[in-house]
Amino acid sequence: MSAMPSSRPIAIGRPRPALLGLAVLALLGWLAPGRARAARPITLQYGTDPRSASSSFSEQFDFNARLRGGGSAYVRLLITNIAGADGRAELRASVILPDKRHVASYVRMKGGRWHHARRGVDIHLGTSEFTFRQTPRGSIAHVLVQDAHATMDFRLTSALPVLRPAGGAVVEPGGRYYATESLMPRAHLTGTIRIPADHSPTGHRHDIDPPGHDKIIALRGTASLEHRVGNIAPYDLAARWYSLHDLGGRRTVLLSSFERPGHPGRAHGWLVVANDHQVLAYAPRIRLHARARRRDPKTGYEVPHTLVIQGEGGLVAAVKATKATGRVDDLGGLNAVERFIVQRLMRPWTFSFNAQYLIKAPARAAGGRALPGGSFRGEAGYQYQQIH
Repeated sequence: MSAMPSSRPIAIGRPRPALLGLAVLALLGWLAPGRARAARPITLQYGTDPRSASSSFSEQFDFNARLRGGGSAYVRLLITNIAGADGRAELRASVILPDKRHVASYVRMKGGRWHHARRGVDIHLGTSEFTFRQTPRGSIAHVLVQDAHATMDFRLTSALPVLRPAGGAVVEPGGRYYATESLMPRAHLTGTIRIPADHSPTGHRHDIDPPGHDKIIALRGTASLEHRVGNIAPYDLAARWYSLHDLGGRRTVLLSSFERPGHPGRAHGWLVVANDHQVLAYAPRIRLHARARRRDPKTGYEVPHTLVIQGEGGLVAAVKATKATGRVDDLGGLNAVERFIVQRLMRPWTFSFNAQYLIKAPARAAGGRALPGGSFRGEAGYQYQQIH
């Protein structure tokens, strides 16, 4: 099990799995390539940081993408020790094609069976792989996920700096920690899906394609890539999670926020607005107020339909849910024994909505760079997850 909500594409209303992995980063704020003070290289924490030996350790790289012509893609690499996983690695890819067909690939290996480079992010699970590297002009990621159903090959490129938001980090006594790196706030995605002749995407009739030939599907789109890592158990890290994703044609808007257990109304979080060439607005710390709560009859949870946000540098924002698109039991994939044990600690559900947002941010300088700011209005996917 992972330790914090994943960022599955939410603009189309698909549910996402519960909880994802975690990380601390001593350097907070954001650094850009080309500055006099060089950004710290991105590296895998598992096996390189002594804290990764913790039984609560989890590390995750994930990207969401909006595909040209419609549809979405979600990829997650999870490495975890939680629930006795002991370094298990899982690489999962899920694509909703523009014609609504669904293609998925999944690879899972026990600790010691998969391999990684000593430095950087270069991870191999058999014939599948996940790599990320920085260049003088930005960053490049490559993901290859191969199973019997499909081979998915993705390439992401971005000219934007890595963001290390202070609002995405927690540091506690005894070496307990969690943090986030937005490796690619906005990226260009290209890729292919190869489907063997004897398989077919969900909802697709086999007799449409010529028999005896693999099907190859080319993909293009816009993506965002995050790295999260840490060793705080999910039920100790957060009671509630809030997220917003807009991977639009002109800009990307990302919001990630969570409330610690025992501290209702006090939210950690961050918000960024970016286009292909620059970060337009960025609040590495925010204050989030959840309002217009409505009781969900199935779970009994009070689900907020409006968010009001205040960020560093005078940023203000509002999010309003307009249509419910999904409700997911995040323990639904566990067997009966696992579910019995986990439910004693948490009962997570994720609620998905279409939403409208309005963001206003004054122009300012931050991290050695100018943020032009502006007024940003649009539609996005909003998700609320309650842990217990």
